[in-house]
Amino acid sequence: MKTAITEMFGIEHPIIQGGMHFVGYAEMAAAVSNAGGLGIITGLTQPTADDLAKEIARCREVTDKPFGVNLTFHRDEIGAGRRLERRGREPRRGRTVAFGPPPLLTSRHSTL
Repeated sequence: MKTAITEMFGIEHPIIQGGMHFVGYAEMAAAVSNAGGLGIITGLTQPTADDLAKEIARCREVTDKPFGVNLTFHRDEIGAGRRLERRGREPRRGRTVAFGPPPLLTSRHSTL
C-alpha cells in the first residue's frame, strides 16, 4: 500500500507506533519496523542521552528498517534538550514529541 505516510517514512504500511513509556524499547520498535510500520523508541524510558544512544544502536542491530524516537519534554528542558541533541546527530526517519516541544528547543531545532 502506498500513501503519503509510507512514502515519507519509507515503510510498507501506514502504521506508526506511539511512544510508550516503559515498553518502547529497541525490541518493540524493531518488531514494528520489521513488520512494515514505523517503530518508535521511547526516549523518556532512557534515563540519559547516552542510554538513548545505546538503545538506538541496539535497534539498528536488530532491524535495517526505518524507526523513530519519541521525546517527551514535560520533565526538564535541559535533559530533553540533551536527548534531542543526541538524537539530532543520528540518522533518522522520524521524531515524535509528547507534550509539545518547549520554546527553548524549538528555537534551536526547527526541524521538529
